[in-house]
Amino acid sequence: MSQFAKDIADFMLMIAHGNPYLAVLLMTAVPVVGLNGAIPLGEMLGIAPWQTFWLVVLGRAILCMPLLLFWRQLIAFGKKWRLSRWLFVRLEQVLMSKAEKANASRIMKEKADAQYILQANDFTSTEIIATQNKNEQLRKFWIIISYASLPIPLTGVWTSGAVATMMGTKFGVAVFALLIANIVNCLLIMLLVHLFGKNVDILLLIFMIVALLILIVLLCKIFFDKKIIDT
Repeated sequence: MSQFAKDIADFMLMIAHGNPYLAVLLMTAVPVVGLNGAIPLGEMLGIAPWQTFWLVVLGRAILCMPLLLFWRQLIAFGKKWRLSRWLFVRLEQVLMSKAEKANASRIMKEKADAQYILQANDFTSTEIIATQNKNEQLRKFWIIISYASLPIPLTGVWTSGAVATMMGTKFGVAVFALLIANIVNCLLIMLLVHLFGKNVDILLLIFMIVALLILIVLLCKIFFDKKIIDT
């Protein structure tokens, strides 16, 4: 076992007061790393794969609900304080940019649907709006699943929950989409863990290094991207 991976496992156990199950739950809540690190950690700590699976799914489910409910309030709170305003304004702009990109194809599709409805059906404006709203939430549902199912950093509950909120996704739709995406993500990571076998510590090490690099890129984007700073 690599020393760095062992140090990570020991650190999480220390925080969890020696409880391996709590250590895995806590790892699921770590931004950028999330379940990508939690599942290999569970394997390293000797937890049965099916127990790790449900621990991670439960942990992500618990985490996504308050995020979806209070993410905008958290951003607004951070922008109130002089010392943190600059950071939270730019963080909001980065997340809004991701939401706008995710929404771009949806908006074009909605316009085409609306035109088709007007031409092919004798619907009232109320019926058209209701149909558009239903289709809009359905598309957001699939956008969240396709985005959050990717087993890479910055596509987990923290980022996907924020993007879902920025897109105006209904709470129930966002929760259901994130739960499905987390299950898919868990299965993919568990497959990787199985393929790595006894070298699962190397997989954890890879995830931590990738997470660190992506975090550095994100911070550079927040602090130095002129497109964000000038908006």
